[in-house]
Amino acid sequence: MKEQSSEIKRTCRFSFLLRAAAAVCLCSVFLMAQSGGITTKDPKAKEAVDAALKALGGADKIGGIKSLIIKGTGTNAVFSGMSGGPLTKTGTLTYEFEIRMLLPDSFVQINRFPDRTAYTGVSQGTPLSSPMMMMGSVGGVNIQGPPPEVAEAMAKTQANNLKDEWSRFLIGTLAKAGPTPLTLSPGSASGASGVFTLTKTDGDFGEVEFDSKTGYPSVVRYKTAGLPTTIIDPATGRVSTTGPRGMVENEIRFQDRFSVNGVMFPRIITTTAPGMRDTEIRITDVQINPNLSLKDFEVPK
Repeated sequence: MKEQSSEIKRTCRFSFLLRAAAAVCLCSVFLMAQSGGITTKDPKAKEAVDAALKALGGADKIGGIKSLIIKGTGTNAVFSGMSGGPLTKTGTLTYEFEIRMLLPDSFVQINRFPDRTAYTGVSQGTPLSSPMMMMGSVGGVNIQGPPPEVAEAMAKTQANNLKDEWSRFLIGTLAKAGPTPLTLSPGSASGASGVFTLTKTDGDFGEVEFDSKTGYPSVVRYKTAGLPTTIIDPATGRVSTTGPRGMVENEIRFQDRFSVNGVMFPRIITTTAPGMRDTEIRITDVQINPNLSLKDFEVPK
């Protein structure tokens, strides 16, 4: 009877230890997955995100940001080229911008040019404008829009691309998860120190680099399909295009941080992609947690 009692005690202790070990493992996984809302693959990735959040003002402050209004000035390069040739920078457009964010899935950037105002973004994950549909008559042939299922697929692709753009903006600005769930893993193609790979549920997303001195997220890199080649027949004036020019490297740099209520925002954000994109925005004003509603994400008619 005594031996049976001892065996029961040993079994209970072993069961307790197993439950405790399981609890520790689950707790560790949960903590790693909650670094700034970005899933981290291992302690090294978690350490980088935690250090960034601390440098930016603290995880509590960053986590408490539910809405933003960001204002400033911007410059976009204008690219042009001869028929079938490479695009080159031929000028610039300057504008005032306002960015409105209502997390998790409403974002709009309003660019006010001298002659027009442009709206780009999503409201509750839906694009503010539909993809361009070619309709009308060309050369006596009626061109109709795509069937509904194709139009729906185009709108979904546009929405996903916009969500990815805002996710990159938030990661570089505040080391904060955006509308695209992302996983951070150690290492990159370049093998550079402080650079981590970013992936989403359906594949590659890019990489983020953390500054070795400050801990801030400083660079986000990713690839996009190049622009198709446009060919104009000089005899007929007809326009045709070839396929995309392969993949193009894009880079977003976040520089010159300044404090807004204890949170460090980048003053200058530049985006470059050879022959495709060359933009700079300079932030002059930031409002944290302004009172925004879905009406603030509607395009005026």
